[in-house]
Amino acid sequence: MENECCSPASVRSASLTARLEVSMSRHGLNRLPPLTLTFLLLNLVFLPEVHARRPSERESLLPREQIAVWISPPVDVARLLAEDEANRGRNDIPYRIGLPMETDFSTGNSGTWEDLGDGSRVWRLEVRSSGALWTVLGFDVFRPAPGGELWVYDPEGENVHGPFGHADIRRHGELWFPPIAGDTLVVELHWPAELAGVEPDLHLGTVSHGYKPFGVIGRDLSGTEAVDDSGPCNIDLACPLGDAWQDQKRGAVILLSGGSGFCSGSLINTTADDCRTYLLTAAHCGAGASTTIGFNFEKPACGSGTPPSATNQTLSGATVLGSYTNSDFALLEMDNAPPEDYGAYFNGWSRETVAATESFGIHHPSGDVKKISHNVDPLVNGSNWGPNHWRVTEWEEGTTEGGSSGSPMFDQNQRIVGQLHGGTASCSSITWDEYGKIDASWTGGGTPSSRLQDWLDPEGTGATTMDGVDHSTCIFQPAGTVAFVESLYTCDDVVTLSLRDDSLQGSPSQDVTLYSDSETAPETVMLLPIEPGSGRFLGTFPLAEAPPVAADGRLSVAHGDTVTVEYVDADDGEGGTNLLRQDTRTVDCQPPAITNVASSDVTGFQATVTWDTDEPADSSVSYGLTPGSFTTAATAGLLTGHDLTLLGLQECSVYLYSVASTDQAGNSASDDNLGGYYTFETGKNTRPQIPSTDTPVAIPDNDPAGASSTISVPDDKVVEDVDVLLNITHTYLGDLGVSLITPTGDSILLSNRRGSSGNNFIDTIFDDEASTPVASGAAPFTGSYQPDEPLSDADGLSAMGDWRLEVVDQAGIDVGSIESWTLMLTFATQECGAHATFLSHGLEADACVTGGGDGNGLWEAGEQVAFRLTLENDGVDPLTGVTAQVTPLTAGVTMLDDRASVGSVGAGSSGSTLDPHLIAQLSDSLSCGEEILFDVSLDTNEGSWSGTFSQIVGQPLPSEGGAFSEDFEAGAIPAGWSVVDGSGDGETWFADGAGDPAGCGNDDPAPPMGGTWAAVDSDCAGNGTGLSEELISPALDLTAYSDVTLEFGHWFRRAQGHQTEVAQVDVRSSLTGGQWVNVALWSGASSKNSAHESIDVSAHAAGTTDFQVRWFYHNAKGEWYWFVDNVVISHSVPGGCDMAVCAPPAGGSPPPIPDGSGGGQ
Repeated sequence: MENECCSPASVRSASLTARLEVSMSRHGLNRLPPLTLTFLLLNLVFLPEVHARRPSERESLLPREQIAVWISPPVDVARLLAEDEANRGRNDIPYRIGLPMETDFSTGNSGTWEDLGDGSRVWRLEVRSSGALWTVLGFDVFRPAPGGELWVYDPEGENVHGPFGHADIRRHGELWFPPIAGDTLVVELHWPAELAGVEPDLHLGTVSHGYKPFGVIGRDLSGTEAVDDSGPCNIDLACPLGDAWQDQKRGAVILLSGGSGFCSGSLINTTADDCRTYLLTAAHCGAGASTTIGFNFEKPACGSGTPPSATNQTLSGATVLGSYTNSDFALLEMDNAPPEDYGAYFNGWSRETVAATESFGIHHPSGDVKKISHNVDPLVNGSNWGPNHWRVTEWEEGTTEGGSSGSPMFDQNQRIVGQLHGGTASCSSITWDEYGKIDASWTGGGTPSSRLQDWLDPEGTGATTMDGVDHSTCIFQPAGTVAFVESLYTCDDVVTLSLRDDSLQGSPSQDVTLYSDSETAPETVMLLPIEPGSGRFLGTFPLAEAPPVAADGRLSVAHGDTVTVEYVDADDGEGGTNLLRQDTRTVDCQPPAITNVASSDVTGFQATVTWDTDEPADSSVSYGLTPGSFTTAATAGLLTGHDLTLLGLQECSVYLYSVASTDQAGNSASDDNLGGYYTFETGKNTRPQIPSTDTPVAIPDNDPAGASSTISVPDDKVVEDVDVLLNITHTYLGDLGVSLITPTGDSILLSNRRGSSGNNFIDTIFDDEASTPVASGAAPFTGSYQPDEPLSDADGLSAMGDWRLEVVDQAGIDVGSIESWTLMLTFATQECGAHATFLSHGLEADACVTGGGDGNGLWEAGEQVAFRLTLENDGVDPLTGVTAQVTPLTAGVTMLDDRASVGSVGAGSSGSTLDPHLIAQLSDSLSCGEEILFDVSLDTNEGSWSGTFSQIVGQPLPSEGGAFSEDFEAGAIPAGWSVVDGSGDGETWFADGAGDPAGCGNDDPAPPMGGTWAAVDSDCAGNGTGLSEELISPALDLTAYSDVTLEFGHWFRRAQGHQTEVAQVDVRSSLTGGQWVNVALWSGASSKNSAHESIDVSAHAAGTTDFQVRWFYHNAKGEWYWFVDNVVISHSVPGGCDMAVCAPPAGGSPPPIPDGSGGGQ
């Protein structure tokens, strides 16, 4: 059978011409003007019944076995499949199904020429790639002179493509053939005698070896597993979920670009509604001149049957009209229109900013037959690639996979709202996907080559939505349609009306009528043809919120009116006459109602403003320190609950603000608190976010020097917390080590070769308080992750100095750059202006007038206690004239001197009361262990502040004990302990000692470790299986204990220059849900030889009956070792109380207070 792929224009058979003339007459096309007929002919794909015979069929030529043959190098399919598995989940490359090989074949340097008797010549070349399921030939130069003809066919002549000649030269100058089944093809060129001396302008630059099927090509359809390459949760279009999508599915296609990358895509309609051969896919698919487009690869029944042998249903070649990487769109114009028997459908689209309430995807996962997916939740803005994408948080029915890239996502109105960029969704991962928004691509990069609007709205109608169109209607559409171009109108809007009726071609104008609920007598609107001779008409008419007046050139409307346009179709081409065609729209004249304006989360540099509207609308906040100098922040999404975070605010400042919202129709409302503005006051900025200024910085490939970026911090303040916000582009994150270097030179490893073959850190925050360790995450990393080493190592340092981000690429091939990073510091809370905060109290002297117990530094019953108070000025201005007054709140406590002076305290400093100090008299009735309470008033010239403190009477005596200890001196791993040999090779934890019982020959640990210790030794195990070894303690009953401490000695020795082994300590109990929780970790640097660790594990251990500890050594292969010894788990319980009671002074009453201000209780 001879198959047609690329519409050779040179074949014009008489039978086809006859069929075309009959069709033209039946549809009235014989009445079309010449220009219109020419346009239609150029956009038809001709399917010749008989191709012109090849010279090799009609001439006596050399047997094929004697012509020149090129045999490709062997293709290692197993290696390719392993690479594909490693690349699973990457979003920057298409799904690979073929291996393109660069070639350099022309008629002058290869092949076999033969002379024919009539002076013409034939050139042939056999191309062979052993074992290929299919072969693609790509001519990167195809500009034959008139008369030259090219064929490509398999040796059996079952698949013949051609002839292709001068009339088939494409605008891009290339000619790529679709996949042809088998591993051997013959290229044949006939060069007529009149071209003698003219060198054919042809160059075969690519031969691709197909190792996975493309559609039905390369499949054994008789096999039991002929299709179903994708996961089992995927759903066929013939299943009930696809019932409503039988039109839209005909626009979904498969793409093969460069003979290698497989993607999905969709035909897409324009406002011209004329089936221009436009195709939407993802920019990262690399589609264009080398692309083959396949149609109708789907199952005939739900979950059963095999696709028809649609090898014929392909087109080849396209030109990129526009692309934009930020929204990952590419719009192509196919070199040829699909034949009518393909049943193509050009899908509609929507660029509206309101999120779809539910969404559907039609695609080809893993190169499989066409599938449909369903998301029942509203779309949200993207977080991986940002708000120029729509995000599906999870699919409720079906999923996507590699090969789905570029596929269309439809809203509930069956219009495309985006094309698939990528995600992590699969049948085994119920997670997210993101689609580049049609709305974001509409204006794109601001030029015709980087946006959609020039191509999808060629007439500049301003339409925000467009429905799909069946290809068959584009040839001739005698049935009339009339429609509003816009989806919604305001009361003072101008409506745009569109009419299509090809029976009216040549008419200078066409009238329609327009009426509303407020003006029921129709107004007449004259529409004009979009272009001369066209059957498409366009016109406008104004609306007005005014009393109706007949024929006044405007249509009266009110809020909520329905506006109707009508057109009488005289002849629908199928026997129907005078048929009424209608379309309606709703008028929205009222702005959204704004309520509940508020501010929250106000810090020293940001604030969040929230409000509600009674209908979906956009969000805008105008804010500033004084009216007339406001800044505006806005988002375009249509919402009813609004929140905008304002960044970069001045600290300690009062801001004025107002809010505004505009609904979908364009009605706007604002709220400035009746002209008084809303306000919020920022605090002192104690959480500065300092961005890098020397980025981007390229990361050198496989270079231990790496790349670095430095942020200099001028603040000499103590760091309480550190987070790092990071943006790195790199195509293989598993190559990278990312570290933060503090001003003291200490290194904190943020990410140690995480992410495998995935790409990019995108707005990634490393935060000790994050819930997900980076080791458990997946690329592209976005959101918050715990770093591999704790950032808390920098807590307590001075922030002043240079902080450096270092990124080292530790393997070859892939490259990238540090795009930006931000150092996020937290300092001690500081108030604006002057502010005093009570910090502590301390005993100065204790005395018992009657003797006994005095001077021992304790608060005891019957004593007089002199004590000081310490306060902090945590504001930005000095405090002056500071005094402290204390009032006891507990019966039995009397103040003998309740006020003391502090003096002045500078900003950021602390101060204590001066002598004479505060004096309290304690009653002898107070009990040992009793808590007494005090109020504190801090009075200054700048203001007054208060606080409280408490004091225990006497000295409580805790009782401590050891719940468990182990020193491994028995010479073996003790009974009750368990060892998990994760590598399964016998190289795991053992009892080591100075006598080296295992014969490893490594150094001994320093005291106090000694005798015998537990050891795991990667160096001794060698470079065989990588170690992943666990040493687990017995389960301990700690029911009676409220405070639990884990102590042990250890020596973690890391092998420099190797892979980074990890030593970590984990605990588990009923308090952790039986899951291991990490409490300590060492990686990237050795510990001290014989380090002592003391870890408070009360939160995971206290009161439990099943507490266990695990020492876990992993990611080690031929490294050093980890020794553990002297394990102790200790606890404390309440004990007794010690106090010497002082008798009351003679006379029974305390002396008067020296300052005469009166006492307490």
